[in-house]
Amino acid sequence: MKMRNGIGPQNLGVPKDLVAPKGVSKMLSDKNPPKKTTNLPEVTVVGKKGKGLKETTEVGRGYSGAEYLAEQKRVRANTISDFKTKNRYAPGRKVSQENMDLYITPKVRKTLKETGYTERGVRKKSDNTRLTSEQESQYRRRVNPSNL
Repeated sequence: MKMRNGIGPQNLGVPKDLVAPKGVSKMLSDKNPPKKTTNLPEVTVVGKKGKGLKETTEVGRGYSGAEYLAEQKRVRANTISDFKTKNRYAPGRKVSQENMDLYITPKVRKTLKETGYTERGVRKKSDNTRLTSEQESQYRRRVNPSNL
């Protein structure tokens, strides 16, 4: 007896003895032998470019940490003074944290970057040591060669 499907979910128009049960196709596919696989050569999986490294903002080469902190303190004081003068703050009035975050801190960071006290750097995630300048240039070529 040949099985066939009818029209719609109720198998309309086909006698019940000719309707294939829902699981027949699954049962038939289980009886098929598995396909043969061919042996592929071994492949070395390479991690993402720069895996195990992180980009950071570093003290510029040639400056010590103490020099950087002194310059940061000086630039911050000048920026706050200029901000107070520009916005007509009364003597002794403090700058709010919101204004520090919105205006002062970004301007200080930009000034330090322009003067060379800070620069982009790359550190190892495992032991947090900075890469040498040769390793950093190699890292930058690998990660994004179009931005060089």
